[in-house]
Amino acid sequence: MSNYQILRNDFTKDHAQHAIQLTLQYISQAMKEKDICINLKKEFESKYHDESCCWQVVCGEIFGCSLTHKTKSVISFRVTQLDSILYVFMFQSA
Repeated sequence: MSNYQILRNDFTKDHAQHAIQLTLQYISQAMKEKDICINLKKEFESKYHDESCCWQVVCGEIFGCSLTHKTKSVISFRVTQLDSILYVFMFQSA
């Protein structure tokens, strides 16, 4: 059983729900972290295409970053499943 907690959100409600639902789906398929990132990036670039920007995704237990992002295009959430935790950070670069 997976659950999630949004840590930071500047996404629209639809974008946030889509990102979380996809992540939960990918985790249930036992995807590796890098594959979750690749698939989230591909899905968002396909569905929410903007020629001036591209989507970036970081997944893992521990990471740090510094970045510039477009308005209304960043989310960070944590997914807990049994004894594992996955942090997901998505943004659209400016």
